[in-house]
This record gives sequence, C-alpha cells and structure tokens, in this order.
Amino acid sequence: MEKKKIALITGGSRGIGLALTKKLVNEKYEVWATCRDEGEEIKNCGAQPLYLDLNQVEEIPGFINKIINQITHLDLLIHNAALSATHIDLTQKQKNLEFGKLEFSGLEKMIRINSIVPVLLTQSLTSVLKNAHNPKVLMLSSRKGALSLVNKGGNYGYKGSKALLNMWSLLLAEDLRSDGICVCSVNPGHVRTAMGGEDAPLSTEESADHLYELIEEISMKNSGQLLHTNGQKHPY
Repeated sequence: MEKKKIALITGGSRGIGLALTKKLVNEKYEVWATCRDEGEEIKNCGAQPLYLDLNQVEEIPGFINKIINQITHLDLLIHNAALSATHIDLTQKQKNLEFGKLEFSGLEKMIRINSIVPVLLTQSLTSVLKNAHNPKVLMLSSRKGALSLVNKGGNYGYKGSKALLNMWSLLLAEDLRSDGICVCSVNPGHVRTAMGGEDAPLSTEESADHLYELIEEISMKNSGQLLHTNGQKHPY
C-alpha cells in the first residue's frame, strides 16, 4: 500500500502558512504545522500543531526529536515562518528600514529566523526526507531578496535575510542532489497578509492554490532554482 504523504510547514497558524496547511490537508497529506502559541486553527483544519518558537534556538533539538520519533518519512518540508519589518515582535528601532538607524539585534533576529533556522531544520530532517519518494524542500522567499532587482536602499534586515536564504537554498540543492532531495525557493507573490498588507492582489487561499500547483510540478530538474508560483524562473 502506498504510504500517505507527510508535510511539515513552519509558521502554519496564520496567513499563507495556514492556507497552505488547509490546502495540503484537503489534498490528503498528513500535515504537521509549527506554531508559537495558538494551535486551534491548525487542529480545526485536520492538521497536527507542533509548538515551536523559532526565537528559541535551544528548543530546536527537542522539536526535531519529537517529529522524527513520530514519522518514518517526510515528503514535503515548507519553510514559511519569517520575520519582516511589519512583525509585531520587533520594536520600532528593530525595523531596520533606514540606513543610519540600523540596529544589531533586529538584523540578527531576522537573519536567524529567515535564513539560519530553515537551513538547520533541513539539515536535521534530512534522514526522514531521504526516506520519502521524491522529497521536496520549499523555501518561501521574496522578490525583495533578488540581488538583480535592487533599485533602492532600505529594508536591510528582510531583504538581506531573504537574499541569504536564496544563496543557502542553492547550496542545499547541491549538497542534497545526490540524495534525490529537491530544494527550491519561491516568490509567493504579493499576498494579503499582515506582511503583505490589505491592498495586496492575492488572497492567502489563492496563493496556497498556486503554491500547491508548483509543488506538484517541481522535480529534481528544478532543484536550486528561484521560481515564480507559475513555475517560471525568478531572477536571482
């Protein structure tokens, strides 16, 4: 009998993460979704909440042990959780939008959560990814991390951390190629979330639908690419 597909998504309690969690459940995945406090929305859509505060790096080993002890394989790993200048946990001076007002702890926090944690989680979950058929790792990135599209200054923390995520996704793709693990970054588009704002053209449900279509389409030939949700290559 074919094994049920298993997905793990970070930041699954709201926004794009919650919409993706619901979509994957509807597509018959067994879904595990991380959240910091609230897990009711995740439970209500039929997924399993995993409590993890990505600010607390020391919690990650225990989290990894918990998930590895409960699953034999992992078909899909989606790194969705991220910080931006709109995040409620950042003080005004940590927004890191303007040169001359940059502040270390805010920059470090964005790089840690947006760049370092996805790589470390992927590294720790490689053993269960290798046990799946056609495993995939998806990094939700941003056009703001594309070096070739820079046309103004500012927003150092978010743009820099997403550019670093794109680079490390390329490195992961090469290191995991021999294991048959596909690693891609994707620009989900401008979506109506706390980060994207109320005037964004895409709903979270529309974004999740597009992302799911992309997940179904990508294969090892796409590994290492930064993509639009329509599957076209996005410039680095």
